[in-house]
Amino acid sequence: VVFSVLKDHWCYSWFYAMFVVGTVLPPLLPTVFVVSVGISCKRLQRKRITCTDSRGILVAGKVRKAFFDKTGTLTKQGINFVSALEGEELNNLTASKNNAESSYVCQNEIDIELQIGLSVCHTLSLSADGELVGAAVDRMGFSAVPNSQLLDENTVSFDGEKIEYLEKFEFDHHTMTQSVIIRHDNNVTVYVKGAPEAIGKLCIPSSLPSHFEAKARQSARDGIYQLAMATATFNV
Repeated sequence: VVFSVLKDHWCYSWFYAMFVVGTVLPPLLPTVFVVSVGISCKRLQRKRITCTDSRGILVAGKVRKAFFDKTGTLTKQGINFVSALEGEELNNLTASKNNAESSYVCQNEIDIELQIGLSVCHTLSLSADGELVGAAVDRMGFSAVPNSQLLDENTVSFDGEKIEYLEKFEFDHHTMTQSVIIRHDNNVTVYVKGAPEAIGKLCIPSSLPSHFEAKARQSARDGIYQLAMATATFNV
């Protein structure tokens, strides 16, 4: 009978297939799901666990591993600027068991190229009141250079000199980088910042500080939110 139906007109085959599906799937299946979720909620309440989204219980049964990010929730709101270190300073870091953050504070003045990078490599803008508007990371980095000032969308003042933007790129979530092209001292300079692993892939290996990846991993384990920055200058 089955073969004769399948060989007949497609309409008969379609209705037969729907009949088979309706037979395999019990009509009370949605009701079973609803009842099981209610029972699960009551069991969780006995353990003093309140479920705000009961629909997630059906999915939670499939979870085997869960990862939690405590940044900004168990610590505090906002971020603080710790330091900006160039290659040699990064290599000379020594970990402190008592206060990991103090290990990354450099006693010397921030390297001049890093100062310029912090001043120009961002996506900040000015509000009508003259306040900086943008990501907290960009604002903290820009504020760390006292002799820098954002004049307008295309110009930054650094140590009394005007630096012109030739191109400004937004943060790219795929490459985990953000970059700018500027004109300074009759040269065209590119600054790019982002995750250390992303910047490391863009740079010539010989130009990276020794133990760059190891230092980046260590500072991440110490709870430091870190960004790496690279630059290249072209004579035009």
